[in-house]
Amino acid sequence: MNRVARVDAVLVCALAAAWAGWILSGHVGSLVYGVPLVPIVLAGCAIAVIGLLQRRRGALLAFLCFVTVFPAISFRTREIGVPGLDWQNGLKLVIWGCLVGFGLAALRSWIGLLRDKVILGFLCFGAFAIASSAYSPVPAYSVACAIGMVGYMMFANVVASNLDERDVLLSVCFGLGAYLAAGWLFAAMSPGSAFLPPNEGQDGYRMLGLSSHPNMLAIEAACFMAAIVTAFVKGYLPRRTTWLLALLGLATIIASGSRTSALALALSIFAVEARRRGLLPLFVAIAAGCAALAGYVYGVGLLGGIDDVLRSVSRSGDAREILTLTGRTELWAFVWEKIMERPLFGYGFNSAEAVLSRDWYGNADAGYNAHNVLLQSLLTVGFVGTVPFACALAILANRWLTQRQRTLSSYVIPYLLILGFTEVHIASIPILLTLMVFVAIALDAKHRTTPEQGSRAEHATGRRMK
Repeated sequence: MNRVARVDAVLVCALAAAWAGWILSGHVGSLVYGVPLVPIVLAGCAIAVIGLLQRRRGALLAFLCFVTVFPAISFRTREIGVPGLDWQNGLKLVIWGCLVGFGLAALRSWIGLLRDKVILGFLCFGAFAIASSAYSPVPAYSVACAIGMVGYMMFANVVASNLDERDVLLSVCFGLGAYLAAGWLFAAMSPGSAFLPPNEGQDGYRMLGLSSHPNMLAIEAACFMAAIVTAFVKGYLPRRTTWLLALLGLATIIASGSRTSALALALSIFAVEARRRGLLPLFVAIAAGCAALAGYVYGVGLLGGIDDVLRSVSRSGDAREILTLTGRTELWAFVWEKIMERPLFGYGFNSAEAVLSRDWYGNADAGYNAHNVLLQSLLTVGFVGTVPFACALAILANRWLTQRQRTLSSYVIPYLLILGFTEVHIASIPILLTLMVFVAIALDAKHRTTPEQGSRAEHATGRRMK
């Protein structure tokens, strides 16, 4: 052993002497000063990979934080109508590919979760999405996004199978908390880059922080809030810490100016509490009655002053912005025409931007997706590919209505369904919401395993933690 140690010491000294001599020769650039960092970085990566393959608790938690935060950061902007792989998407593709490889390497630890119909449905949807890249107008972009979705699903299964719910929630809470706090720090240092200026006819700047868009930042903050609330009701977070983190999330959503995310999050939390108290059917009936009455009164012209109310809550001061859901109703009609041109298999996963931007005659900012999760799925993978996706969503909705306990899915699933009425995120390029939904689904699937399987999984996890 001593002889080996002496050989290692001689080798290190020889390498250090060679590096120092190289610098003193004066024929090298400034990059040579970073040469000693190369073996350190490589060694760190090797240790991380070994830890992940062995499914060690620390390595999994660190990788979960990385996968949660890093892909959410935007390093560039691009024009609408030119989807494709660039260096940032390429970097995400590398991460997604690693997730798929890691999921396959750890298949034995989560293969039992495939008995869950929702997980199986989303994996079938992902498989069809990958196949659809064969006829997509942007094949590389389609296959990359599809791989990302499958990678998130696999990684969520590995995380749920090998980590406790408490560890997962706290990792997400503090990881996203650091990300949002960094966004505020970036906004203070560079407000010109961290805030989106108002469009023509609109007032007020909207914060985007380190994200790609204010709406995306709001979705990330909403996922953060869902994790916080779940961790608090489960007893994983103390009250003071919960309030501090919640203030950070609420301030971020308000600064982003995303009314859709704010409303969807509020309705989700309210719906969970109403369901828990058995009052959900009553409130749904009241809300439906009020909506029907308001539509009737406005339709027959008995309340012309409602235009003034709508103008006051719209960004542009135009009542039609609210009545048409910011032009979405017109876009939906246009998207349906496109769906009918290729109804069975669609145009290829996440190819909506390439398809719609060519012929869309409205606002260019609206023509990058269908702005409805089911229409987006029908447009890109057709009725055939949408079947497993729609079935998975239907099962999720039914489970949410019948369960009483408050879990991560209790808050994430209604948020996804409400947001999905006007947005497409889970049926498009994978984002943080995609990962959070899949983690929530995988955690629920783990809890529904038989007692014998659950105890065996916990025993195996405990062994690895030791």
